[in-house]
Amino acid sequence: MLKVGLTGSIAVGKSHVCDVFRELGAFILDADQTAREVVEPNSKGLDAIVKNFGTEVLQFNGELDRAKLGAIVFAEGAKRELLNSIIHPLIFEKQNRWLLEREREKADAICIIDAALMIESGGWKRFDKIIIVWCAPLIQLKRLMLRNNLSEAQAVLRINSQMPHFLHFESTKINRHLKRRLSANPNYIFPLFLLQNSDQFPSLADFYLIYFL
Repeated sequence: MLKVGLTGSIAVGKSHVCDVFRELGAFILDADQTAREVVEPNSKGLDAIVKNFGTEVLQFNGELDRAKLGAIVFAEGAKRELLNSIIHPLIFEKQNRWLLEREREKADAICIIDAALMIESGGWKRFDKIIIVWCAPLIQLKRLMLRNNLSEAQAVLRINSQMPHFLHFESTKINRHLKRRLSANPNYIFPLFLLQNSDQFPSLADFYLIYFL
């Protein structure tokens, strides 16, 4: 089985790229969906969040109010790191179970996990190949404002909370890891998907493959 990590900053088109691979027969797991599942009512994840952030991050029905929690953590780095320390281990555990299930289902499967914070969290180390999705910053900003109904200032704050595009491959830790991987397998880096500048999500014709090697 081929394990692939797909990442990139917020609102750059990762879901669209995943849809392309899904149509081609790959198994896809959306880390955002997994993140929602690990904080469902009565879950260990939600209990830990309430313990650290208080009941004000809950809706009246007991579910997590993601908008309220997002406003808190995107405004303060320490609280964002605290939240990540709570949910990332739970997400990794659920992802690993999914990978094992897919391998039992189809030994030669291509399994792709889509996660925005894959580099920052260290989760990329588990994968055989890595895909980074990129788009022009202005287009990213417009998409995020439209998709999440955010002001420009709010959208910029969320974008800046993640590792910039150009730093994904400049991280010291990832460079050391990649050098080891590349010495054993020169085809380790997968193509990067570059989305053409467009106000709309691109069609297949808008994709360009950029190889790092």
